[in-house]
Amino acid sequence: MLLASAVLCGIGAMGVVLLRKTPGWYLPLLAGLMAGLVWCWGYTLLIYRPAETLAGQKGTVRVELTDYAEGRTTYGLAYGILKEVNGTPCRQKVRIYLKDGSPDYAPGDVLEFPGTVRLSGTASRLQHLQRGTFLTVRQEGWETVRRGGAMTLLRRCRMFSHSLSQRIGQLFPQEEGALFTAMLTGDRSELPHSLDRAMTTSGARHITAVSGLHVSILAGMFLWLFGKKHGLRIVLPFAVIYAAIVGFPPSVVRAVILLFFWSASFFFKEEKDSLTAWGAALLVLTAYNPFSCLSAGLLLSFSATLGLILLAEPISRLLHRPFRKLPRGVWSNVLHYVASSIAASVAAIAFTMPLQMLFFDTVPLAGILTNLLILWAVGLGLELGIAALALSVLSVPLGQAFGTWIARWPLWWIARVTGWIGRWRFAAVDSANLFFAAFGILILLGLLLWKGKYLSGKTLLFSAALAFCLAVGASAAERAWIGEIKLFASGGQPAILLQGKNISLINTGVYGSSIVDEVESDLTRWNAVGIDTILCTSGNYRTAGGLKQLAQSLEIQRIITPVKDISFSEDNGPANVFSYENTGELTLNGLRVSLLQAEDGIFAAYLSGKHMSLLNLCGLKSTQAAAVLGQLEGAQVQYLLVDDALMADPALLGALAERLCPQKIFIANGGYRSYPSEYREIPLVTLDYDGVSLKYVR
Repeated sequence: MLLASAVLCGIGAMGVVLLRKTPGWYLPLLAGLMAGLVWCWGYTLLIYRPAETLAGQKGTVRVELTDYAEGRTTYGLAYGILKEVNGTPCRQKVRIYLKDGSPDYAPGDVLEFPGTVRLSGTASRLQHLQRGTFLTVRQEGWETVRRGGAMTLLRRCRMFSHSLSQRIGQLFPQEEGALFTAMLTGDRSELPHSLDRAMTTSGARHITAVSGLHVSILAGMFLWLFGKKHGLRIVLPFAVIYAAIVGFPPSVVRAVILLFFWSASFFFKEEKDSLTAWGAALLVLTAYNPFSCLSAGLLLSFSATLGLILLAEPISRLLHRPFRKLPRGVWSNVLHYVASSIAASVAAIAFTMPLQMLFFDTVPLAGILTNLLILWAVGLGLELGIAALALSVLSVPLGQAFGTWIARWPLWWIARVTGWIGRWRFAAVDSANLFFAAFGILILLGLLLWKGKYLSGKTLLFSAALAFCLAVGASAAERAWIGEIKLFASGGQPAILLQGKNISLINTGVYGSSIVDEVESDLTRWNAVGIDTILCTSGNYRTAGGLKQLAQSLEIQRIITPVKDISFSEDNGPANVFSYENTGELTLNGLRVSLLQAEDGIFAAYLSGKHMSLLNLCGLKSTQAAAVLGQLEGAQVQYLLVDDALMADPALLGALAERLCPQKIFIANGGYRSYPSEYREIPLVTLDYDGVSLKYVR
């Protein structure tokens, strides 16, 4: 992007020379772009290339952990600094895959073990680049551990953050404690899945991502306690310490730099320049790691702040105008609060909606209403929660009593409101909806035209309301007439997710953690609370564990399995568990699902409707797939879903292609083989963790 910008500036320079007139903004812009280009090249040569030279090396590695290790059932995950490979010193950030599925390692621990160094995998490289982590290390032998052998101030801050989370768990009830931990430290690991999904759907996810909102609330608390002059002197070092405790996320770094600029303008009695402070914060973050500009969190944070700087004040003036002459009182204060909250929400949403459509799968329609109802509670909840933590330093029972009887109630309100709004059918829509993409772009354009005095406020409000109603109506019509099937891999067999009036899942034996993450993402995108039906086609789910984790994490109405010996406790499963033994049919989300028996306890699933047909043969051996093929005389198959085992049998694959004539073949690839783009002029598509969506008319 920098290179393309520099080329464009070069072309512009030619025009400047020809016209013999240089605009005042041109030379600084050109100098900045060229400096950025040089720095990116320098960063590549000084930091990225040395990391590349370590890729592929095997032997004894020594790493220092910078955060707590996490358990992932079958393996452990940690982040650290690679200090040594086979006795050769180095210093690179790494992502560490441990053999222990429940590791007990803390920041500062030094691990030494046989391992292999690799570049980050293609699927997760973007996420790692944002953190400045280019390498992974996989443990291949037993480790030796030196506890707390490399402690630094930043690592002590991470340990303090962990201790803070544990103390919050002692002071608050479970749900409110998990919410306060997420609000204060950004750690959402203990947040219930249903509440986390409801926050995303209702547009309240930003309160659990530590950002400028949290820094401003904490700064406001200090200013109220100590006054503006002394409060700013206290809050500046406190803000830096707080940023270190939460791990220096881009949104907090941006807020701290803005706070420094605003404090400087106060002490030096200069006019506050928010745009310069905003640009300086962006410059600091991208200078430290140019790849951070790929981060969705950074882009959303800076876009929201830019919206607040440019549009919040004029929108607030427009909304305050009708009741400006009202006498001061309770109702006047309430109306002013409502107008200010709506102005801030509209300004932020206008700039972040296009990015939400680009990065995420959902656009919260009820975001303004949600923020209107909970923003007051966010500030109050943070302040009372910090008070409970302060009291617990004197006495844990005293802090626990304050947290249980007083501080929990704003948090309870936030959880109830977001949970209630999150269950609305149209609280959020799929961001792939072109109507909302057009709506977001039009609103942003309209606001900029209005800011530039090219459009009146009344025309803008009327146009926005009309466009919003049209977009919601078009989205409702799309959901009523268009169905969707999502196919995704999980490291094992694939899963088939059906979206209609309800959500159903055909589980062929996928792995637990990955299927839960993918299903939750799609439930959020489709604005669904849980799954209506899970249909299992073999007993593989019992060895892979996916069904148990789904039942523990999501609301499921019924489960249908090919075996009778499955049992769920009252705490981790639905009451409606059914089983089947023979071939049969049922209807899921408007599609007829035919169960074709390949062997005792093993079935293939054939989905058919007016405009959709799909056959799943994954998990079957060649002889079993051939038996299923004999039951499909005259059947039309648009899409065929197979795995590596069936792709390795050319005779069977040829018979499937000749008999069924599918339009496309999807392959659940275990990651060990690569395939061409087509077979007998039939396109081949390899499934990955993100999956493939198939839309059809109901």
